[in-house]
Amino acid sequence: MFKSIQREILEIHQFFQGWFNGQVSDDEKILNRLTRVLAKDFTIINPAGRLIHRDDLISMIQAAYHTHKGMRIWIENVQILHKIGEITIAAYEEWQIIGREVTVRLTTATFKFQPGAPNELIWLHVHESWMHPPNHQPTDNTPDPTSHDLPYSHDRS
Repeated sequence: MFKSIQREILEIHQFFQGWFNGQVSDDEKILNRLTRVLAKDFTIINPAGRLIHRDDLISMIQAAYHTHKGMRIWIENVQILHKIGEITIAAYEEWQIIGREVTVRLTTATFKFQPGAPNELIWLHVHESWMHPPNHQPTDNTPDPTSHDLPYSHDRS
């Protein structure tokens, strides 16, 4: 199960990076990668604490096509927190760099096993919290944005 969860997290963020950079075509077929894996009643709580429902999120993502040229996204420290039947709760760090601005979100995601879905998983809920909010200044320990290509993940364990 860990490999499927990790692969799904990496693939969806690879989609986001390509979408926001305009590196993929702006059409329903490409967007379908996202819409197929979000449950009909999917919700996300963004780092600002705003609850966003599936249809609103999809509209926001559609509108953000090619708005962050050069954006880099990578994932670190994926871990399974709980598994109950067909439901799995995972946590991971999402790192983003746009220009020289670095942000890091600690994310928990709730998945349900769904045969036929990409990686046989659908996303039920996501909750993001800032670890390093916008305008965080890079330090000597901040990864070089040119050294990471998705899919990328490593665990410090």
